[in-house]
Amino acid sequence: MARTSPSAYASASNSLGVPPARLAHLTDDEYASLVRRRGELIDSALAELRERVPAARAYTAAQLDATVSDLGHIVDFLAAAVYVDDASLFSEFVEWLSGILSSRGVPVGAIALPLEHYAAALRDFPRAARTLALGSAALLGMPR
Repeated sequence: MARTSPSAYASASNSLGVPPARLAHLTDDEYASLVRRRGELIDSALAELRERVPAARAYTAAQLDATVSDLGHIVDFLAAAVYVDDASLFSEFVEWLSGILSSRGVPVGAIALPLEHYAAALRDFPRAARTLALGSAALLGMPR
């Protein structure tokens, strides 16, 4: 099978009326840094959760696994929103996650705490900080 060059793909997408991707916002390295720090961010958010919410120290293995998974999804959606430069992607995810967790009896604060933690940990990342602020603002309108 013959290989297709990247310029051929670019030419094909232009002929289909697809504008070239605008990726200038990625020059700040925020996305790459978020992806690199994913594990560290999850671990530190979990440690803070256990420190500030005593009940979290007694989580079952299944509860702990679900919490780590949720913390990872938050970081992943934050990174995706930073990558595509669309904070609404993250705020809509936060609203969705809040709805899912509240239907399971988990309070909105369970999402607010890691958002606050990530905002403090990523204070030197202006686009991530703005995205987190919009995600936190989306929680304010959620039923408690």
